[in-house]
Amino acid sequence: MDHPLPDNRPSTRNARPNRSVRLAVRTVRFPLTIIRRLPFSLVMIGLIVGLAFWTGSIHGDLPSGIRERWGYDLENLRAGHVWVVLSSEVLTLYPDHARNSVLMLLAWLVPLEFLIGTRRTLLVYWTSTIVATGTAALLSLFLIWSTDWDEVPDLVQNADVGASVGAWGVAGALSIYLLQRRRFWRAAGFILPLGGLLYLGQILIVRHSVSDMAHPLGMAIGMVVARLFQRAARLRDTVSSPTPAATGSSSST
Repeated sequence: MDHPLPDNRPSTRNARPNRSVRLAVRTVRFPLTIIRRLPFSLVMIGLIVGLAFWTGSIHGDLPSGIRERWGYDLENLRAGHVWVVLSSEVLTLYPDHARNSVLMLLAWLVPLEFLIGTRRTLLVYWTSTIVATGTAALLSLFLIWSTDWDEVPDLVQNADVGASVGAWGVAGALSIYLLQRRRFWRAAGFILPLGGLLYLGQILIVRHSVSDMAHPLGMAIGMVVARLFQRAARLRDTVSSPTPAATGSSSST
């Protein structure tokens, strides 16, 4: 009498529960991964949205008292209020300003932090913000002192608020990294600095606003910082990897 051979094939009875467990784990892990990879982006966006509701700028104009006390300008810095460098970045003037700030951070800050990490993104953002805004302020003071200008630049007259300068610096750094990609991403790497040049032309020809010069200047600084990152990475690779001569001599011994 022939006995049937045992069926050693894996049972599919538990396949569906296992698949459901894996899906549940991925669903829980995804937000944790986002928080771990994008802490700076999440904090900036959360602060901008939260303060927009708290100050009322999400429904109307930012109160002048808050802008004068927490905005970035030379008077506050001269008085020793160095915290305005941080506070001014998360304040917005009106609803469209809040919306545009969040959109810029989503489009530029999130991809850069995902690509190069939080520490380098922080360095790009704050270097661009401080250097570009400070340079625009000093240039404004020089022009006011040396020329008879009817319109006083905003950065000297009013406290500046918003994350746009740092966002432009992040966009400049992002363009450098996108140029290393292929096809669509490389084209995006060309489009970002081209937009900066067009904006600079609008400032010089149409608007004549020196304070707005901080935006393209921030983009240029972000591009320089990104190039320095790349050069440092190549230098580390050169130092860590043995030269062919050294490898040959070691193998011959």
